[in-house]
Amino acid sequence: MKTDFIFDMETGDPDDFLTLILLLGHPRVNLKAVTVTPGTRGQVGLVKWACKQFDAQIPVGSFNPTSDKNCVSSWHYNTFGNIPEARPADLGGVVLKDMCDEHTILVTGAPLKNVGAAMDLGFTAMELVAQGGFAGEGVIPQERQLPKFKGKVTCPTYNLNGDSKSALRVL
Repeated sequence: MKTDFIFDMETGDPDDFLTLILLLGHPRVNLKAVTVTPGTRGQVGLVKWACKQFDAQIPVGSFNPTSDKNCVSSWHYNTFGNIPEARPADLGGVVLKDMCDEHTILVTGAPLKNVGAAMDLGFTAMELVAQGGFAGEGVIPQERQLPKFKGKVTCPTYNLNGDSKSALRVL
């Protein structure tokens, strides 16, 4: 029996993309949709490319589809090559509202911008799982740490601090 999931993510480092791959390939997961923050064409292209690798035809929503900011880390392109940009299916809040229900688990690894937008629209989810954290000093060897975490023992979570108003509303 499969469990319904929706994944809300960002692409500033590899962890969310690896979570996406896990959700797409897990035999007990029915991934219904993905939303991305901010949701640039590069990010949406990356997510749609991953979905295509698993023959998953699901909506990909974006918080800000007009953002020109480069939000895909070089790790993604160094690992998978040049991936074409794409447009989102809809705004992330709308995708969450339309696809979430009392039987769906929403997993987020991103600032809660899409979740906040969906809350404004009155969405429902069975459960929300938010992850945050980093692999820094004392967690993994220095040579394997991302440069932005080198030497750090603690670090504020971007996922809850990236949209603190929505995080407080969720809590």
